[in-house]
Amino acid sequence: MKFSRVLAVLTLCVAFVFGAGLKVHSFTGASGSVSNILEFDEFLILVDPQETVKSERALNRFIETLNKPLEAVILATHPISSGVYEGVPTYGTRAMDEFVASGKVQFFIDLFGEIFKEDMIRESMRVTNFLEDGKNVINGVSFIIHSNDNAFPPEIDFEIEGQSIYFTHIAADNTHYFISSRDAIKEQIKKWENVKKKGHGTILSSHMTAVSSSGVEFVIEYLKTAQNLLNKNLGKEAFISEMKRAYPAAKQTQFLEMSANNLYK
Repeated sequence: MKFSRVLAVLTLCVAFVFGAGLKVHSFTGASGSVSNILEFDEFLILVDPQETVKSERALNRFIETLNKPLEAVILATHPISSGVYEGVPTYGTRAMDEFVASGKVQFFIDLFGEIFKEDMIRESMRVTNFLEDGKNVINGVSFIIHSNDNAFPPEIDFEIEGQSIYFTHIAADNTHYFISSRDAIKEQIKKWENVKKKGHGTILSSHMTAVSSSGVEFVIEYLKTAQNLLNKNLGKEAFISEMKRAYPAAKQTQFLEMSANNLYK
């Protein structure tokens, strides 16, 4: 897998080249959210837009340099965006569309708005084409969808038929991993062990540039470590301390703190 880097203001874009006419550009914006641009021979598909004005403009300037039409936007986890993609078919689950239509998305607009102020986009995209679990064809490309409608926000994982790629909301590799609840740990271990069995070589996500299969091994071990510590009935601060001791070099400690808040409600 080859890669190249393109720098823009407050952003980083890393390109990963795969076989069968696919290149993936992982574009990280000011908020830390990643937009993955799937570049095929004749067209582009965007997975998740950017939430701030400057990052959205930088993303779209980069897309223009690829000199290919944007044929679809997939709202995998992040629907916040201005109206710049109006007219482009937008794919997502019914749960995602309800998340936007009901106004629940406002929680994240307000949350990030406190940080990014006037740079924060205050609009969200609606779904025009609904995705279902299983095989879905988008512009001739077969995606295998695995939805999690109960997440906040609703999210999808997907595979691309014929490619060794797995997309998920949050991945990790020597970084702390976000855990939403105690009940979710078993399901997350099961999910990542299944990804491991399938042998996907590259993991794409909404919060990191692509990681290799070593990231799958890392997440499984991380979740099992967290599960074992929780079984010891430690307090929240002790849990955080022990996780830091187990993974002293792990980055993104904010995910560990967020996880602990969820695990010790």
